[in-house]
Amino acid sequence: MVIHKVLVIDKKLCNGCNACEVACEQEHMLQTGPGLIKVAQKGPEEIGGKLRTEFKPSMCMHCEKPPCVSACTLNAIRKREDGILLIGEQRCNGCGVCIDACPLRAIQFLSDRNLAVKCDLCVNRVDSGMLPACVEQCPTEAIKLESTRYRILIKAINGLKKSYRLPLRTILE
Repeated sequence: MVIHKVLVIDKKLCNGCNACEVACEQEHMLQTGPGLIKVAQKGPEEIGGKLRTEFKPSMCMHCEKPPCVSACTLNAIRKREDGILLIGEQRCNGCGVCIDACPLRAIQFLSDRNLAVKCDLCVNRVDSGMLPACVEQCPTEAIKLESTRYRILIKAINGLKKSYRLPLRTILE
């Protein structure tokens, strides 16, 4: 059984340090500018008499049924068995149809290379048993790489906790 890999973002933990953006730019040798991961800032705004700022990293989430794949008429985008979504540089002609199809606006256009690019989960690192650069460099662990098997287990455990009102330790023992 192939285990699918997914990025999990906990925006409550993100402090807006942008370490993930820098790590991605360095890993993929990208110029500063539109990146494969972006940290959006909301606020500061007053909530309950206190100023609050939220940060949310966003990148390609390697969708279960990615609309960019069906939009690409050149079959330049493919999904690996493990769920990682890749754009084949040799096939991409830079038409931008995939960019418009992505609901997360996670695909960028590199005009100097006439190429669509997106987060590839640092596929070379992952294939070597390492974590994606953004995950490795996130000081608050707001970005994690998990398997879908793990996510299903957590959902089941959380469901049990709600049903039985038991602490996690009791369920796992």
